[in-house]
Amino acid sequence: MKTTHVIAIFLVIVLGVFLWEYPFPKQIDKEIPAMLTVEHVQDGKGAADGDSPRPTTIHVKGEVYRKLLREPEFNVKITVGESEWTDGSRTSVSKPLISFRSGGIYMASLLYTDRQPSGVMGNETRSALIWFDEDFERMQFWMQEPQTEKAAAERNWFVTGEASDAEQAEHVLGRLRKAFESGKEGARWGISGPDSSS
Repeated sequence: MKTTHVIAIFLVIVLGVFLWEYPFPKQIDKEIPAMLTVEHVQDGKGAADGDSPRPTTIHVKGEVYRKLLREPEFNVKITVGESEWTDGSRTSVSKPLISFRSGGIYMASLLYTDRQPSGVMGNETRSALIWFDEDFERMQFWMQEPQTEKAAAERNWFVTGEASDAEQAEHVLGRLRKAFESGKEGARWGISGPDSSS
């Protein structure tokens, strides 16, 4: 009987360790309808005029790992249409680099690295900030495009999803901000959008 108890306890421990460490992977491959707004910053003074919002798509593909009682790990590739920098056609994309979670909304960085040589300094990398919920049902994407020979002014790219028109995008962004800014860190950082320079 004692041997049976030892074996049972051993199996329970093994099962517990397995369940604690098992990542419970979930495949994700979502095309999320979104609205894109591009702001053109004038003369580096912060004043901006914006293009009318237009439809685009956010694509999230990869795996989400959810270990017991711990924050999920997002091993996903996030691409956005409309720009060769963000649609993945010429760049490699990092997985989201999570900064923190506030009010159920994650704030993360994305790095887009040009796979094509860009002069003696090597490949160029641009970063974007993204806010999203755990299931990628609400998302806000922000990337600054610097002034270049091709671009007459610095531009801010804002992409909001899931949204099929400008009114819906504004509603989604409002809900994201309300949730994110309900936490202390979120209230300090806020969420960038076409009507905010923060």
